[in-house]
Amino acid sequence: MVISLAIAAQAAALLGIYFLSREVADNVTELIEESRNLTPTLERIAENLRATSEDVASIGQSARIEAHQIGQTINQANDTIRAGIQSLHSIVTTVEERVSAPFLVRSAIWKGLTVGVRTYLRRRRVSEPEEQFEDRRAA
Repeated sequence: MVISLAIAAQAAALLGIYFLSREVADNVTELIEESRNLTPTLERIAENLRATSEDVASIGQSARIEAHQIGQTINQANDTIRAGIQSLHSIVTTVEERVSAPFLVRSAIWKGLTVGVRTYLRRRRVSEPEEQFEDRRAA
């Protein structure tokens, strides 16, 4: 009788395992069906991601090229500005040499003449009272 009970227990366990495996198999079958339904959607998503990544790569390459061109333009502008500044400096130097230098020389000559005349006139004024004083003594 113990053996029959053991066999019955094993049969019950095997039946339980069988029903459980059937339930798992049904669940797996449902999951496979759902995954088959999702596959086209996932493929479209993958294709969209692939196209988007290609677009982003193309945009990145275009941005790199544009940035390089902008850098070159800025460098050319800097060179042009530096050349303009050097040209302006050369013009200012030439103007100073040709206009200011002769003006300064004439101004110095004029200043010297003015100081000389003033000195002469002051000396004369100082001398006049002495001459008048001497004239009064003689009289």
